[in-house]
Amino acid sequence: MSSSTPVSRIRSLDLLRGVAAISVVLFHYTTRYRELFGVPTPLPFEFGFGFYGVHLFFVISGFVISMTIQRSKTATEFVVSRFSRLYPVFWVSVIITFVVCKLFPLKGMDHSLWEFAANLTMFNGFLKIPYVDGVYWSLTYELGFYIAILGIFKMGKLRHLEAPCWFWMCAPVWFHYWSGLIPHPLHFITVIHSYGHLFAAGIVLFRIHSKGLTSARLSLLFAAAFAQFLTTGWSDTIAVVVCIVLVGAALRGFLDPLCTRPLLWLGAISYPLYLIHENVGWSILIRLYAYGLTPIQAVSTTVALAVLLASALHVLVEDPAMNAIRRKFSYRIGQSVGLPA
Repeated sequence: MSSSTPVSRIRSLDLLRGVAAISVVLFHYTTRYRELFGVPTPLPFEFGFGFYGVHLFFVISGFVISMTIQRSKTATEFVVSRFSRLYPVFWVSVIITFVVCKLFPLKGMDHSLWEFAANLTMFNGFLKIPYVDGVYWSLTYELGFYIAILGIFKMGKLRHLEAPCWFWMCAPVWFHYWSGLIPHPLHFITVIHSYGHLFAAGIVLFRIHSKGLTSARLSLLFAAAFAQFLTTGWSDTIAVVVCIVLVGAALRGFLDPLCTRPLLWLGAISYPLYLIHENVGWSILIRLYAYGLTPIQAVSTTVALAVLLASALHVLVEDPAMNAIRRKFSYRIGQSVGLPA
């Protein structure tokens, strides 16, 4: 694809977001739930590989953040874009999860008001403060990546973004063998951790999409797979390769025939679904099993309720808050330079 090709919203990436989100949900409602709480009757199926939905999220994030920072005229614009996208629905999800866990306690998952307040900043992972919901761990890695990209933007090195990708492709190997040399939380901000190569792969895919395929960019993608192999072996390497191939296929339009309205809607609600599904869903599952529902009935009912709750959060909180914050920011920028609001 030539450098003159405009980078616009790609529906197939929304499709992959939905696939990633529902994969993580099914993993937590089958495999992870059984490990933590047990099940009254054996599960007829499990979704152990659903954990790799997080890996897919990280590759997509690398692509999307590269696109977002490329479009941003100022650092403030980038920060507002990310803040409006992440925080409002996150705050509501943290409150709901905290209240549900107080009303219906889960073993080993009780949190203090101080931990609840720290979670609202989304930076609690940097301070080793426990997460109100286990899935929030990935947001710490996301924030560290945002900070790194913002630093590159501020230094005026955005056009050379592929250079740190070589550094980040080695990150899992460095972290695996020498993590003790990287003080916490510096490894988040420098993106030297077990998932740095996934964000870097997303960046490389963005450069390929917007500027074309080169041998250096292809080598970077091979480096991502090789770094995974050196640290965790073949199974995770295959999963990472599949994630990269899926995003590449989406960018080439190969997944467009799968972009049905239900799957695209799952993509639209993927962030609130990811935020709200785990502890709240486990609380529901425990009670459904207590009422005598079979695993199929309990899991399908809980998935449906999680999707409904995530849809409500998307419609009532995520979209309105994001649009309001961005309109307010645009208005202030317009006022500051004497433009019509």
